[in-house]
Amino acid sequence: MKKFGIGCLGLIGILVIIVIIIVAVSGGDEASTSNEDGESSSENSSESDEEVYSMGEEAQAGDVTYVINNMETANSAGMEGIEQEANGIFIVLDVDVTNNGSEAVTMDSSYLSLLSNGNTYEADAANSDLFLEQINPDSSNSGEVVFDVNPDVAESDDLQAQLNEGMFGSNSAVVNLTE
Repeated sequence: MKKFGIGCLGLIGILVIIVIIIVAVSGGDEASTSNEDGESSSENSSESDEEVYSMGEEAQAGDVTYVINNMETANSAGMEGIEQEANGIFIVLDVDVTNNGSEAVTMDSSYLSLLSNGNTYEADAANSDLFLEQINPDSSNSGEVVFDVNPDVAESDDLQAQLNEGMFGSNSAVVNLTE
C-alpha cells in the first residue's frame, strides 16, 4: 500500500508558491523612469506622490483622515499597573482617525509607521490604543500609537509618520513630526 503524504519536497513547493503570491500581491508599486542619457532609475510611486503634512493638520489617506495632535516621548507605556519599559524610548503619537468612506473600516496601529534616516519603524501594538478598532462611515476614533525606538530616532531632524488607509497601504500620507 502506498502512502500519500506531502513530504518535504511538497512542503517546500507550497512555501515557494506562497512566497511567489506574496511578492506578486505586494509588487508593482515601483515606476521606472529614464533620463536624457538613457539611464533608468526606479522610485517607489507611493512615496513620491504623497503630500507631506504638519502635525495638527488633517492628513488624507484615501477615505481615512488622520490628525496627529501631539508627539511625546516616554520611558514606559501601557495600562497603569502593567506598564512596560521601553527597550530604547517610546514615541507616543496622539492620533484622531476619521472614516470618510461609505463602509466601515477597521483601524489598527500597524497602519502607522515612523520614517527616519531611510528606516521604517513599526508601532508597538501591545502598548497602542488603536488595535482592530472598527470605525463606521462619518465617525471618528482617537488613541495613542506607541513606537519603541532608539533615543537617536526620537531626536532625529527628519522624523515623519507614514499613515496608511489600510493594511496594504495603497493610499497613504506623510506627516512631519519635527518642525
